[in-house]
Amino acid sequence: MLALHRSVDAVAIKAKRTGLPVPPRKKSLAKTGENKVTKSVATTTKPIKLKPVKFKELPSPNIAMGYLWAAVKRLQQPDVSPQEVKKLRLIISAVKSYIHLHADYVLRIRQIEQRMLTMYKTEARHLQVLADHAENSEEKSRLETEIEKLQQQIAEMEEMG
Repeated sequence: MLALHRSVDAVAIKAKRTGLPVPPRKKSLAKTGENKVTKSVATTTKPIKLKPVKFKELPSPNIAMGYLWAAVKRLQQPDVSPQEVKKLRLIISAVKSYIHLHADYVLRIRQIEQRMLTMYKTEARHLQVLADHAENSEEKSRLETEIEKLQQQIAEMEEMG
């Protein structure tokens, strides 16, 4: 517990919440099969009701970084109470997680867009081969129209980056 800088109770509660087994600490508790942590968590924990926010309401990463920096600056001031330190550290942790999640989301979207671009290019090449080997002018014209639409989409995607 010293290495974690947390009390025995705090570590036991966290282990219980994450589904890890918590060994009994005293023989009397072991005999009854009860765990002090289990009992206290069950009676003191209330369910939190959260309503999801709309995508438009989410702060940009720049605004989130502003909150992060404001919390760090406040921690550096001498008049910060211990309770405020805990809250500020929680804010810092949450904002860091939000920024990481946002970055991961953007990266995944870009990967999907890159795959789509590759698929569009492959499909355009395939349609060009079919158009080159079309048996009549009507078929060739239809394929060329499809190719033009794909090339327009490819150009738009490449322009957006």
